[in-house]
Amino acid sequence: MEIPMEEPEFEKPRIPEGLYEAVLKEVKGVSEGKFGPKIAWIFSILPQRGRENNEKLKEPVELAMLTYAKATKGSKCTQVYEAFGGSFEIGKKIDTGALTGSMARVMVEDYEKDGEKFSTITKVKPLQEEGIKEEAVAE
Repeated sequence: MEIPMEEPEFEKPRIPEGLYEAVLKEVKGVSEGKFGPKIAWIFSILPQRGRENNEKLKEPVELAMLTYAKATKGSKCTQVYEAFGGSFEIGKKIDTGALTGSMARVMVEDYEKDGEKFSTITKVKPLQEEGIKEEAVAE
């Protein structure tokens, strides 16, 4: 069998490293990792949002942060949730759908794969003037 070599179907954008304001567009399952299922927190980094780095963008750019789909104290998943104003409580569940549309600050850094550099989100921080949507904490 012959398998053609092709360009990937998805875009891997690159923007300058730094802190940006962004809106959470969606959260979706992406793969199985060494320690369980992984999810992608997909953000749309918006131009003209007041931050110096945002001003450099001409159009929105989508970037993701990958975490395990497990919310334990100190996990990356919990850190993202806490950036939206949530607090870790054993027995509660995170409703990621309720977080969609929320704003945050995201740290964008370069990573290298196969000799090419791409951008990824390495940390999510609160957008100080906005908090979590109350309905994001499910009983």
